[in-house]
Amino acid sequence: MNNINKSLTELDIKHIANLISRDPNEYELRLIEHILSYELKHRIYLEIIGRLNKGANRRVSDRIQLDKDSYLHFYNGVKIFNNDKLVFDQDDVNTRLNSNEIIPLSNNHSIISDNSDEKTIRKKMEPFGENIAFQFRSVPKLSEKVLFQSLIGKTATDSKSVTRNFSNYRLFRIIIEKDTKKNQKALINLIDSINNRQLSISARISKNQSIAREIIRYIVSHNFGINVLNKYQFSDLVKDKKGLSVLLICDKKDKTKLNSLCKKENFELVHVGDLIEDQIIQLNKKNEVIFNLPIGVFDLQYDVNPKHYQEPEAQTYKSEEIIKGADKTSLSNQLTRLLKKIITANSFYINDQKISDAYCQIVDLNVGNKLAIAPADHNNLFQIAPRTSAKIVVANAARKLACTGVKPNLIQIHNLFPDANADNNWQASEISQGQEEAIRELELTIANRRVDAYRNNWQQNVWASGFFNQAAIPHINFKNDGDFISLLGSHRGELGGSEYQRYISDKTANAFPTVDLNMERRLQDVVQQGIKTNLLKSATNVSSGGISIAIALSLIASESGIGAKIHLSRKFSDEELLFGETQGLVIVTLAEEDIMEFERICMTVGVPSTTIGRVTENNTYTFNDSINLKVDNLRKAVG
Repeated sequence: MNNINKSLTELDIKHIANLISRDPNEYELRLIEHILSYELKHRIYLEIIGRLNKGANRRVSDRIQLDKDSYLHFYNGVKIFNNDKLVFDQDDVNTRLNSNEIIPLSNNHSIISDNSDEKTIRKKMEPFGENIAFQFRSVPKLSEKVLFQSLIGKTATDSKSVTRNFSNYRLFRIIIEKDTKKNQKALINLIDSINNRQLSISARISKNQSIAREIIRYIVSHNFGINVLNKYQFSDLVKDKKGLSVLLICDKKDKTKLNSLCKKENFELVHVGDLIEDQIIQLNKKNEVIFNLPIGVFDLQYDVNPKHYQEPEAQTYKSEEIIKGADKTSLSNQLTRLLKKIITANSFYINDQKISDAYCQIVDLNVGNKLAIAPADHNNLFQIAPRTSAKIVVANAARKLACTGVKPNLIQIHNLFPDANADNNWQASEISQGQEEAIRELELTIANRRVDAYRNNWQQNVWASGFFNQAAIPHINFKNDGDFISLLGSHRGELGGSEYQRYISDKTANAFPTVDLNMERRLQDVVQQGIKTNLLKSATNVSSGGISIAIALSLIASESGIGAKIHLSRKFSDEELLFGETQGLVIVTLAEEDIMEFERICMTVGVPSTTIGRVTENNTYTFNDSINLKVDNLRKAVG
């Protein structure tokens, strides 16, 4: 294993010297290394992303212009728990909820754990608040719990900002000695009081950060600089970490009022420094310059020249240990068991309500349209076929959104990779490249793409978003007796890495799913056209468990009494036909009089469409001669 270089290179120092037109002093280099310590440690992963962005001639920003008066902001963070103890915490997005910089619109969480009792896990986590979308994913043999966080907020272009009279403003820090629930509540009330009295024009809550890192993060997103008070020692700035603190900008005339409010909560108010017009951070003591640096020096330069990473030795795929042996029961019984496993192991909640008939969270943007947000289903192939797995996850999130009639516009990607070393470079590069290929082919805009690294974790967390203005979006539930059920896409019956192989069968299948991104884009276009023209009554993404599970999910989300009669012939085994997880499939329903028109659209765009059955009113789900189940029994089985 290669040693990790946590220091600035000679090229870095030359770049810094070029920016400041002189050689940086020792304190300045130590400050830059402190601020960029995490980036330096995992530089290789960031270089991979930098290379991809350069190849696409893309500059990624977590700020997306919504209209002429406002912006959407996308923030990602991750926490890792071991035995319910927090062992890794990067960018707690919840600290942004109570600042007056953004209006929070959506707060999404994905918990990944080997424990299938998601309610118990959620109860042990911190309170989620309002406007929450929560996804639970069960992964076998995962020793730690991973909590991904995603916050979408809104800011107005005409919001208060420091654009003139810099000499009137000060940067203050509110220090909270202990990060307790009582103090958190008191802090929220304090910030509300400050905002209501208009004593601060900007505030940012921070957790477990040094003063220096707090300041840099703060001013890098604002059009000002800071002259740190000379009472501070260099060691104070880089070592003083508080569990909970707040940076805020106030007019100097309001300091007395601000201090009075802080004293009521027994919080300490500290004057950190004065604002200056140039976007720099500086500290001078008598005639000595401790540091005087433009914000640009904290933008680490990456080597974006193509690198070749050696592929590790091929690993033989093995079924999960949870498989006890070949299942000799009927296919109907296997479907019921698999459906229960999938629903338990991949649950989706909105505001603490379990969602079974919708794919996404809807956020009202209050500008005449809304934002739909859909999480990708978990994919288990990232260690077997990393590039293919990455394509699958991005395409899956986009396809789920397309099944609501919303065009996928934005993609949020948060990768969790192991600590950087030569052994992991190939796999990390393959995952990042696979995601990039899907992003480009599906013409998505990156709202946020982030990578964090911790021990030996490999996880992809992906959310797709899109704007819409229709009154409602279709759900996956089947509607009327006699409606036709059609399959869009070409079923290939791949069982390798499937949920069926994971939970039910002990047979090793070597046919893993492939992804045709060009066909994927056409498929999503067809589904959106069908929904917008009111030809499609429902659309269900085929994912974990294959087409038989997708149809079962639609049925249990339908009104009581609704059933389905399916007949589909393929040169597959029954297991491949029912449970194969071919990518790029969608189940749709439509009225008989609309079939010809919809098939004309499919032929024009070039998407295979096959009528496979009809909706019934007999409360029965049949699939060829393999499946014969009462839908009410399915509902009872999955709780």
